[in-house]
Amino acid sequence: HPDGFRIDAVRHMRPEFLQRLATHIRARTGPGFQLLGEDFQGDALGLARSFRATGVSSMFDFPLHYAMADVYCNDRPAGRLAATLSADREYDDPGALVPFLDNHDRPRLASACPDRDSVRQALTFLLTARGTPSITYGTESGLEGIEEPANRADMSFEPRHPYRLLIQRLLELRRRHPALHSGTTRVLGLEGDLMLASRIHADEAALVAVNRGTLPARWILPDELFDDSSMVDGTTGLPWKIPELTIPPGATELYLLTPDEEGG
Repeated sequence: HPDGFRIDAVRHMRPEFLQRLATHIRARTGPGFQLLGEDFQGDALGLARSFRATGVSSMFDFPLHYAMADVYCNDRPAGRLAATLSADREYDDPGALVPFLDNHDRPRLASACPDRDSVRQALTFLLTARGTPSITYGTESGLEGIEEPANRADMSFEPRHPYRLLIQRLLELRRRHPALHSGTTRVLGLEGDLMLASRIHADEAALVAVNRGTLPARWILPDELFDDSSMVDGTTGLPWKIPELTIPPGATELYLLTPDEEGG
């Protein structure tokens, strides 16, 4: 867990200055010292250019933030997520992004989303996405607030809050499964209200299915994903039949595919 600095308002500083600053800091701290930049813009191409020009180690992922907020809190199509993930080709390393659902500058998730199920789905997507997910204090306890100062309210400590328990379970899954913390992201399909993305690793694969419709959605997985593999529901651990998925309406589901012992 390396040390680092968060650099605020990157877009208001010259890239040449930030490059010199990064060089100066790392000359004293070592190359592993992290510099996390905040460039408050939702355009992936613009963010990628800023990322490349400044010399920081990572960037807050505002494009994915806005896409998640649109889909889970504003009832926009799942294609918003697919389009944002497809723009990963603009970045030198999409894994260096830091996606988030809310923070001290944005509406808090519990207020932005219309109900608890939407919050749970948004958290599921965030914590199975590429990059390093960021959870701002209070998200795990349902802290509310649309604007300042409400969205910067005092911390509420609720150890058994449902959001906290969900975050703990998903972070444990992320820790145990390399597909979730370092797998390559690929959008497998987008059809109507359904979006399916994969996280591919040498040893396993994870599937994230987002169904924003009012009816169950059916999807047949490509052969290369399930050959000699078994699949389980990532949350419950229950087995699923391959190659067909049936995603419940209004759901965000995680599935894990691991090689069968006999099949390799």
